[in-house]
Amino acid sequence: MRELVLKPWAIKQRIDGPKLPLFEVDLTTFVNPRNNFELEAIVLHARPTINIICLTTDHQFVLVEQFRFGAERFFTELPAGIIDKGELPIEAAQRELMEETGYLSHDWTLLGTSFINPSYVDNVCHHFLAKDATFAGKASNEDSEDIAVRLFPFAERSRLLTDGTIQDAMTRAALCLYDDSKD
Repeated sequence: MRELVLKPWAIKQRIDGPKLPLFEVDLTTFVNPRNNFELEAIVLHARPTINIICLTTDHQFVLVEQFRFGAERFFTELPAGIIDKGELPIEAAQRELMEETGYLSHDWTLLGTSFINPSYVDNVCHHFLAKDATFAGKASNEDSEDIAVRLFPFAERSRLLTDGTIQDAMTRAALCLYDDSKD
């Protein structure tokens, strides 16, 4: 049996949509190279993001709890944020960890990256590990944030995933990369 070779879909037309606070939107017409079928797709363009598995000197797992507007409920997840223009992913991770939690680390590792939902969003999330973190001062949440810091023993991460405490996909992706890095 011959292996099917996929070809990229051509872009026939792109129409700019609204510029929103977190996204730019466009309506793009793609053409399937296999059969010339045209598909209109809404594509969201967003800046890249980061999240951080933060482990304290006493092996606590630093998580944040906050209200998420899309699901209209609270989520417990990794500290995370948007990379500012001109900022490196590691710089954003260090900044966001301090802003959201008050924790500081000098031991950073990039675990990998994940696309949040490539079917309609183009941004990528860079997952970091921050070890031996210490509390350095009060968090400084932005006006649009209301964040509670939650500490759990890191050894309980599997329970937090199975009991529904952690339901955020990007937190789950980072934890998978962490566990894979241990092999």
